[in-house]
Amino acid sequence: MKIINEKGKLFGIINVFDLMVLLVIIAGLIFIGSRINFNQSETAIEEQKMEITFLIEEVRFATVEAMTIGDKLYEYDTNLYFGEVVAFEYENHPVFIETDSGELVKVLNDERFDIYVTVESNVVKGPFNVSIATKRVAVGRHLTLLGRYAAVDGVVVKMVEKND
Repeated sequence: MKIINEKGKLFGIINVFDLMVLLVIIAGLIFIGSRINFNQSETAIEEQKMEITFLIEEVRFATVEAMTIGDKLYEYDTNLYFGEVVAFEYENHPVFIETDSGELVKVLNDERFDIYVTVESNVVKGPFNVSIATKRVAVGRHLTLLGRYAAVDGVVVKMVEKND
């Protein structure tokens, strides 16, 4: 008995082309099945208040003046409510200048400022992340927020859970 007969069938049962298509479909199903996480965590998602501090670097004084305590901030991409400004402080932005001797000296720039903005938000804590609006929030994450008079791009530098 031939392995492939004159009609192109393997052992006289199935066409070789049909077998290859069937094997590709099975391989695809196995790949998709391996990507699905069947071991879902049973940890409940909870809502909680949190204070998040952002560092907004090297802005003009007009941006400093545009920030006020009590401002409502919104997430830039979706315009969803992000939180309320509960505190902010600013300082001159440091710049390092090389002297004639080659030494680096820290000098404060009088025209640019760094702002630390603390926002109180309702966060959604999942088993693996914290989210506000549609964004994951974590220390080191860059986010763009909109206020009434300013749009700022900042990096999260501190996250503190609030116990009411």
